[in-house]
Amino acid sequence: MFYANDSRNRVTSNSEQNIEFRTWERDKWSEVFVASDGTQTKSRDGMPVWDIREDGRYILVIEATNTAGFPFVLQIKSSPDGYDWSEEFRTIYIPHTRGRKAAAPYVLTLPDGRLLVSFQTDEDAGQSGDSFSIMKIMESADKTGEVWLEDVFVPFYIPDGYWANWNGLYLHDNYVYAVTSTNYPANGIYLRRANLSK
Repeated sequence: MFYANDSRNRVTSNSEQNIEFRTWERDKWSEVFVASDGTQTKSRDGMPVWDIREDGRYILVIEATNTAGFPFVLQIKSSPDGYDWSEEFRTIYIPHTRGRKAAAPYVLTLPDGRLLVSFQTDEDAGQSGDSFSIMKIMESADKTGEVWLEDVFVPFYIPDGYWANWNGLYLHDNYVYAVTSTNYPANGIYLRRANLSK
């Protein structure tokens, strides 16, 4: 279980946040492990989501605050075993508009090994903030997440002034499901699926 922790006994200021995790062992939670030390990264690292790559390595995607001019950007790193997270984070998405954010990521490994990362962003909206953010999905060109395709997919049509936030991805029976909460055309949880065989 991965989570963000900004307790003052864990980081030195409110502008920093750790990514921590615990494992369930028999009938209790393990000790706390640190996947990212916010004091070291000088970032309020948050919203961690992980998956296992085709090669067996673990992959972790977060939102981070350590890129000047942007409230949040997306970063990624991998681990050989899910415990050793000493690899540095790499930034994989920066909004094309300064002052805007890419946040609340979700990562999914496809059957062919490539990766999908979904997120919410206000980079195209007339105003900034969660109330004007929409869901987008980016796709890796390789199986390691080193190279990402430039085209970013918008799974739900959301007019400016509405929002689609707190997204997720799910894989089942050769379909990828994109899920989001939104207020367009009405408040609710919406789902779309893509057939990977087409």
